[in-house]
Amino acid sequence: MQTLELSSSKAFGSYSAGEQIKCWVKIDNIAYLAKVNTHNREASKEVSAYRLAKAFRILCVEYKELDVKLRSIDRKACICRSYLGNGDSDISIWKALGGRFQVKKNESAKDLFNRVVESLSVKLKIDRLSLENYIKTIITFDYIICNTDRHLNNISFIENNGVYRFAPIYDNGKSFLGTDAMLTDSEIINKSNKYKSKPFSSNPKSNLIDIEFSKNLVKQWLNNAGNLDNVLTNKGHLKIVKYRINKLLSL
Repeated sequence: MQTLELSSSKAFGSYSAGEQIKCWVKIDNIAYLAKVNTHNREASKEVSAYRLAKAFRILCVEYKELDVKLRSIDRKACICRSYLGNGDSDISIWKALGGRFQVKKNESAKDLFNRVVESLSVKLKIDRLSLENYIKTIITFDYIICNTDRHLNNISFIENNGVYRFAPIYDNGKSFLGTDAMLTDSEIINKSNKYKSKPFSSNPKSNLIDIEFSKNLVKQWLNNAGNLDNVLTNKGHLKIVKYRINKLLSL
Protein backbone atom coordinates (compact mmCIF):
# COMPACT_ATOMS: atom_id res chain seq x y z
CA MET A 1 0.00 0.00 0.00
CA GLN A 2 1.37 3.42 -0.93
CA THR A 3 1.97 6.25 1.54
CA LEU A 4 -1.30 7.77 2.71
CA GLU A 5 -1.59 11.54 3.12
CA LEU A 6 -3.45 12.45 6.32
CA SER A 7 -5.33 15.71 6.68
CA SER A 8 -4.08 17.56 9.76
CA SER A 9 -7.40 19.42 9.95
CA LYS A 10 -9.28 16.12 10.39
CA ALA A 11 -6.77 14.58 12.80
CA PHE A 12 -7.41 14.33 16.53
CA GLY A 13 -5.30 13.38 19.53
CA SER A 14 -2.21 15.01 20.98
CA TYR A 15 1.44 13.90 20.92
CA SER A 16 2.19 16.25 23.80
CA ALA A 17 -0.40 14.41 25.92
CA GLY A 18 1.06 11.05 24.95
CA GLU A 19 -1.85 10.23 22.67
CA GLN A 20 -1.80 8.82 19.17
CA ILE A 21 -2.80 11.16 16.38
CA LYS A 22 -5.83 9.58 14.70
CA CYS A 23 -7.72 10.35 11.53
CA TRP A 24 -10.62 8.78 9.65
CA VAL A 25 -9.71 8.15 6.00
CA LYS A 26 -11.30 6.49 2.99
CA ILE A 27 -9.46 3.82 1.01
CA ASP A 28 -11.32 2.31 -1.96
CA ASN A 29 -14.49 3.91 -0.60
CA ILE A 30 -14.12 2.13 2.76
CA ALA A 31 -13.71 4.13 5.98
CA TYR A 32 -10.64 3.32 8.08
CA LEU A 33 -9.29 4.76 11.30
CA ALA A 34 -5.59 5.58 10.90
CA LYS A 35 -3.54 5.68 14.11
CA VAL A 36 -0.10 7.26 13.90
CA ASN A 37 2.80 5.87 15.92
CA THR A 38 4.03 7.59 19.06
CA HIS A 39 7.35 6.66 20.68
CA ASN A 40 5.65 3.35 21.63
CA ARG A 41 5.51 2.33 17.93
CA GLU A 42 1.98 1.00 18.33
CA ALA A 43 1.41 -0.06 14.71
CA SER A 44 3.51 -3.23 14.72
CA LYS A 45 2.13 -4.21 18.11
CA GLU A 46 -1.48 -3.81 16.97
CA VAL A 47 -0.73 -6.09 14.02
CA SER A 48 0.96 -8.75 16.17
CA ALA A 49 -1.89 -8.67 18.69
CA TYR A 50 -4.45 -9.05 15.91
CA ARG A 51 -2.60 -12.00 14.35
CA LEU A 52 -2.33 -13.70 17.71
CA ALA A 53 -5.98 -13.10 18.56
CA LYS A 54 -7.05 -14.42 15.15
CA ALA A 55 -4.99 -17.58 15.66
CA PHE A 56 -6.48 -18.02 19.15
CA ARG A 57 -9.96 -17.46 17.61
CA ILE A 58 -10.64 -14.37 19.70
CA LEU A 59 -12.75 -11.67 18.08
CA CYS A 60 -10.38 -8.75 17.52
CA VAL A 61 -10.29 -5.65 15.33
CA GLU A 62 -8.01 -6.24 12.32
CA TYR A 63 -5.05 -3.86 12.10
CA LYS A 64 -2.72 -3.33 9.15
CA GLU A 65 0.50 -1.33 9.07
CA LEU A 66 1.03 1.45 6.54
CA ASP A 67 3.13 4.52 5.89
CA VAL A 68 1.49 7.91 6.23
CA LYS A 69 2.45 11.53 5.75
CA LEU A 70 1.22 13.99 8.35
CA ARG A 71 2.17 17.67 8.29
CA SER A 72 4.73 16.85 5.56
CA ILE A 73 6.47 14.27 7.80
CA ASP A 74 6.65 10.56 6.92
CA ARG A 75 5.40 8.39 9.78
CA LYS A 76 4.43 4.80 10.51
CA ALA A 77 0.82 4.05 11.36
CA CYS A 78 -1.82 1.35 11.39
CA ILE A 79 -5.37 1.31 10.06
CA CYS A 80 -8.52 -0.56 11.03
CA ARG A 81 -12.12 -0.62 9.90
CA SER A 82 -14.96 0.28 12.26
CA TYR A 83 -16.58 -2.72 13.93
CA LEU A 84 -19.97 -0.96 13.88
CA GLY A 85 -22.67 -1.81 11.36
CA ASN A 86 -25.93 -0.10 10.38
CA GLY A 87 -27.80 1.07 13.46
CA ASP A 88 -24.93 0.16 15.78
CA SER A 89 -23.37 2.36 18.42
CA ASP A 90 -20.71 1.49 20.94
CA ILE A 91 -20.43 2.07 24.65
CA SER A 92 -17.44 1.36 26.86
CA ILE A 93 -17.62 -0.11 30.35
CA TRP A 94 -16.69 3.30 31.73
CA LYS A 95 -19.52 5.04 29.89
CA ALA A 96 -21.99 2.29 30.75
CA LEU A 97 -21.17 2.79 34.41
CA GLY A 98 -21.77 6.53 34.09
CA GLY A 99 -18.10 7.50 34.26
CA ARG A 100 -18.29 7.61 38.04
CA PHE A 101 -17.33 4.11 39.11
CA GLN A 102 -14.93 4.43 42.03
CA VAL A 103 -12.62 1.85 43.60
CA LYS A 104 -13.44 1.40 47.27
CA LYS A 105 -10.68 1.65 49.84
CA ASN A 106 -8.87 -1.70 50.27
CA GLU A 107 -11.15 -3.30 47.66
CA SER A 108 -9.60 -6.41 46.10
CA ALA A 109 -9.34 -6.85 42.34
CA LYS A 110 -11.82 -9.73 42.52
CA ASP A 111 -14.35 -7.68 44.49
CA LEU A 112 -14.00 -4.78 42.08
CA PHE A 113 -14.43 -7.15 39.13
CA ASN A 114 -17.57 -8.65 40.65
CA ARG A 115 -19.02 -5.20 41.35
CA VAL A 116 -18.35 -4.07 37.77
CA VAL A 117 -19.86 -7.25 36.31
CA GLU A 118 -22.95 -7.03 38.51
CA SER A 119 -23.57 -3.40 37.55
CA LEU A 120 -23.03 -4.04 33.84
CA SER A 121 -25.21 -7.14 33.81
CA VAL A 122 -28.11 -5.14 35.25
CA LYS A 123 -27.61 -1.99 33.13
CA LEU A 124 -27.02 -3.74 29.80
CA LYS A 125 -29.20 -6.82 30.42
CA ILE A 126 -26.35 -9.18 29.53
CA ASP A 127 -26.08 -12.66 31.06
CA ARG A 128 -23.67 -12.42 34.00
CA LEU A 129 -21.65 -15.56 33.22
CA SER A 130 -21.18 -14.56 29.57
CA LEU A 131 -20.10 -11.11 30.72
CA GLU A 132 -17.61 -12.55 33.22
CA ASN A 133 -16.09 -14.81 30.57
CA TYR A 134 -15.87 -11.96 28.05
CA ILE A 135 -13.91 -9.73 30.41
CA LYS A 136 -11.76 -12.59 31.74
CA THR A 137 -10.89 -13.48 28.15
CA ILE A 138 -9.70 -9.95 27.45
CA ILE A 139 -7.57 -9.66 30.59
CA THR A 140 -6.07 -13.11 29.95
CA PHE A 141 -5.11 -12.04 26.45
CA ASP A 142 -3.69 -8.82 27.90
CA TYR A 143 -1.59 -10.90 30.31
CA ILE A 144 -0.09 -12.81 27.37
CA ILE A 145 0.80 -9.67 25.41
CA CYS A 146 1.56 -7.44 28.44
CA ASN A 147 -0.99 -4.79 27.52
CA THR A 148 -0.64 -1.77 29.81
CA ASP A 149 -3.62 0.18 28.44
CA ARG A 150 -6.76 -1.87 29.15
CA HIS A 151 -8.63 0.78 31.12
CA LEU A 152 -12.41 0.68 31.34
CA ASN A 153 -12.77 2.85 28.24
CA ASN A 154 -10.96 0.17 26.22
CA ILE A 155 -13.53 -2.60 26.73
CA SER A 156 -16.76 -1.98 24.85
CA PHE A 157 -20.17 -3.25 23.85
CA ILE A 158 -22.17 -2.73 20.67
CA GLU A 159 -25.73 -1.49 21.03
CA ASN A 160 -28.46 -1.85 18.43
CA ASN A 161 -32.11 -1.10 19.16
CA GLY A 162 -31.56 -1.48 22.90
CA VAL A 163 -29.79 -4.84 22.65
CA TYR A 164 -26.12 -5.09 23.64
CA ARG A 165 -23.48 -7.52 22.37
CA PHE A 166 -19.74 -7.82 22.90
CA ALA A 167 -17.38 -5.70 20.82
CA PRO A 168 -14.15 -7.15 19.43
CA ILE A 169 -10.91 -6.46 21.30
CA TYR A 170 -9.18 -3.26 20.19
CA ASP A 171 -6.36 -0.89 21.23
CA ASN A 172 -3.49 -3.30 21.87
CA GLY A 173 -0.72 -0.91 20.83
CA LYS A 174 0.85 -0.52 24.28
CA SER A 175 1.84 -4.15 24.54
CA PHE A 176 4.81 -6.51 24.13
CA LEU A 177 6.82 -4.76 26.87
CA GLY A 178 6.99 -1.61 24.76
CA THR A 179 9.43 -2.98 22.21
CA ASP A 180 9.69 -4.58 18.78
CA ALA A 181 13.22 -5.80 19.47
CA MET A 182 14.48 -9.27 20.31
CA LEU A 183 15.09 -9.07 24.06
CA THR A 184 17.41 -11.37 25.95
CA ASP A 185 15.89 -13.84 28.41
CA SER A 186 16.99 -11.71 31.37
CA GLU A 187 15.57 -8.55 29.78
CA ILE A 188 12.19 -10.22 29.26
CA ILE A 189 12.11 -11.47 32.84
CA ASN A 190 13.09 -8.06 34.22
CA LYS A 191 10.63 -6.08 32.08
CA SER A 192 7.85 -8.61 32.59
CA ASN A 193 8.22 -8.38 36.36
CA LYS A 194 7.76 -4.60 36.11
CA TYR A 195 4.74 -4.80 33.79
CA LYS A 196 1.68 -2.98 35.23
CA SER A 197 -1.73 -4.29 34.25
CA LYS A 198 -5.23 -2.78 34.06
CA PRO A 199 -8.12 -2.39 34.81
CA PHE A 200 -8.71 -4.22 38.09
CA SER A 201 -5.20 -4.40 39.51
CA SER A 202 -1.73 -3.16 38.62
CA ASN A 203 -0.55 -6.65 39.59
CA PRO A 204 -1.26 -8.81 36.50
CA LYS A 205 -1.56 -11.96 38.60
CA SER A 206 -4.35 -10.41 40.69
CA ASN A 207 -5.88 -8.86 37.60
CA LEU A 208 -6.50 -12.31 36.11
CA ILE A 209 -9.29 -12.84 38.70
CA ASP A 210 -9.51 -16.59 38.03
CA ILE A 211 -6.12 -18.16 37.29
CA GLU A 212 -7.49 -21.64 36.58
CA PHE A 213 -9.97 -20.19 34.08
CA SER A 214 -7.10 -18.35 32.38
CA LYS A 215 -4.90 -21.44 32.27
CA ASN A 216 -7.62 -23.55 30.68
CA LEU A 217 -8.40 -20.77 28.23
CA VAL A 218 -4.76 -20.46 27.15
CA LYS A 219 -4.50 -24.24 26.62
CA GLN A 220 -7.55 -24.00 24.35
CA TRP A 221 -5.98 -21.06 22.50
CA LEU A 222 -2.77 -23.00 21.93
CA ASN A 223 -4.76 -25.87 20.46
CA ASN A 224 -6.51 -23.43 18.15
CA ALA A 225 -3.31 -21.67 17.06
CA GLY A 226 -0.99 -24.60 16.46
CA ASN A 227 2.64 -23.55 15.95
CA LEU A 228 3.02 -19.95 17.18
CA ASP A 229 6.14 -19.60 15.01
CA ASN A 230 3.76 -19.48 12.03
CA VAL A 231 1.56 -16.83 13.65
CA LEU A 232 3.84 -13.95 14.64
CA THR A 233 6.31 -12.57 12.14
CA ASN A 234 7.89 -10.26 14.73
CA LYS A 235 10.25 -12.63 16.52
CA GLY A 236 10.66 -10.28 19.47
CA HIS A 237 6.92 -10.33 20.09
CA LEU A 238 6.86 -14.10 19.60
CA LYS A 239 9.52 -14.62 22.26
CA ILE A 240 7.59 -12.47 24.75
CA VAL A 241 4.35 -14.34 24.07
CA LYS A 242 5.99 -17.72 24.61
CA TYR A 243 7.53 -16.54 27.87
CA ARG A 244 4.24 -15.09 29.12
CA ILE A 245 2.29 -18.24 28.25
CA ASN A 246 4.77 -20.41 30.13
CA LYS A 247 4.67 -18.01 33.07
CA LEU A 248 0.86 -18.14 33.22
CA LEU A 249 0.73 -21.93 32.95
CA SER A 250 3.23 -22.20 35.82
CA LEU A 251 1.16 -20.07 38.23
